[in-house]
Amino acid sequence: MFSAAVTLLIGLTGLPQSAAQGGQTSLEASWRACASIDSSISIAGCTAVIKSHGQSSAHLAVALINRGIAYRNQRAFARAIRDFSLAIHLRPNMAQTYLERGIARYALRQYDLAILDYDAAIRLRPDLAEGWNNRSLAYLKKADFDRATRDFNQTVRLNKNYGNAMINRSLGPLPVPEQR
Repeated sequence: MFSAAVTLLIGLTGLPQSAAQGGQTSLEASWRACASIDSSISIAGCTAVIKSHGQSSAHLAVALINRGIAYRNQRAFARAIRDFSLAIHLRPNMAQTYLERGIARYALRQYDLAILDYDAAIRLRPDLAEGWNNRSLAYLKKADFDRATRDFNQTVRLNKNYGNAMINRSLGPLPVPEQR
């Protein structure tokens, strides 16, 4: 369910050219750390970028998203939600950020709020199969089987190779395992 790799790639492609090529400045080193798959390194690097001055709102949003993912990977869900919310304030049209915040809210069993985030992600990107799949899992947790089934079906229509959706759709009204 986590989509850290997608967001980290967004972060790397949004870097100034010299940072993406391994530049030597402290800020460039912080950007490289911010994109690390190691959560502790990512948090430290992203925090340094966030505290630096002169970042565009787009770059600041990427740093917040990456740090939010790192916090979520460390199960610090409230911190992750805070960072995703700040990123949404800066860049409200990034579907991936709503998806990421929904994942953190789902982990806290805040299913109604997670559904609202998945709704926003789907509104911005109707082709985002992960948004449909994750929303269906939240509907299952609320025992709303009709909506869950519709969303699972839409996930499969969007991506026939989305194995999780096929498995999840077969669960029907059975208890659903926790998202990982």
